[in-house]
Amino acid sequence: MRTWLTCAWTLIGAIALAQSVRQTPVVLAEHNGLDWDLALMSADGSRLEPIPSPGVENHSPSWSSDGRRIAFYSSETQGLFVIDIDGRNRRPLLTPERIGPDRDPSWSPDGGSIAFHSFRRDGTGVYLVDPDGENLRFLAISRYGRPGWSPDGQRIGHTRGNGHLSLSDIFTMNTTGGDVRNLTKTLSASENNPRWSSDGRRIAYERAENVPVGVPPVTDVWVMNADGTEQVDLTAHPAWDLEPIWMPGRDRIVFRSTRNGSNHLFVMNADGQNVDFLTDARIGTTSYDWYDPAYLLPVSPVGKRATTWGWLKRMTAPPRGDD
Repeated sequence: MRTWLTCAWTLIGAIALAQSVRQTPVVLAEHNGLDWDLALMSADGSRLEPIPSPGVENHSPSWSSDGRRIAFYSSETQGLFVIDIDGRNRRPLLTPERIGPDRDPSWSPDGGSIAFHSFRRDGTGVYLVDPDGENLRFLAISRYGRPGWSPDGQRIGHTRGNGHLSLSDIFTMNTTGGDVRNLTKTLSASENNPRWSSDGRRIAYERAENVPVGVPPVTDVWVMNADGTEQVDLTAHPAWDLEPIWMPGRDRIVFRSTRNGSNHLFVMNADGQNVDFLTDARIGTTSYDWYDPAYLLPVSPVGKRATTWGWLKRMTAPPRGDD
């Protein structure tokens, strides 16, 4: 009997995963006319639910692996906060003991750590902290940009100067700051914001070419193998294409672009084909993160593991027509 129940729950979990991949929720920062604020959006851009917050600037959101909390930057303290997805239990992650802002949080795949960029006395670069704000440690010198985690949680991608003018490369390191590897090794561009694909085989990132003074810079979305080989420009567009992330469970990439005159989200295949407009003509979108429900599976009736399927169902259900 128990074996049958386990199989049934596993099947239910597989069906739920297939449905959620089609309509996985997104958390993003959208301009409300005054400031940047957080909101939840369905994956096809059809639904948007604001996350209640005070009248301050909030952006750079990152999902927890269980889908229940969001880490983000707030101008309230120029630091990082954590909030439940329903807007409750908003709290600062760290005490503002620094010489510059804490920014660009990135939750680890196992939910046990948050990587972020900060200007602190130990150095300007990547730090790690537990989700309760304890066990803060400095990992490595890094320039601006959100750290990116490998799917197995063993490596962290970040940006460092390459020793050539003001340019930078994509580096990876282990979770103690060791075994540092330069992946891009370019002398004519700056790369930033590395994000691994779900299978861990590829990394998407943004690249800005070094151009002469007076020439408008251009930033494109690139992709490479996880070892730095086969670097390919996916967008090659005169607009700014930034901050690529992979759609969970799919071979598609979401990115922010100014190609329609303001910042909005677009989605494309991993080879750069079939570019589609994702967000509508609201004032603009600046930062975002995709929720990967695979971290919640399998659903176990024995361990009574808590899930957020009720919330996922509400966010992924088709919009109701007017009564």
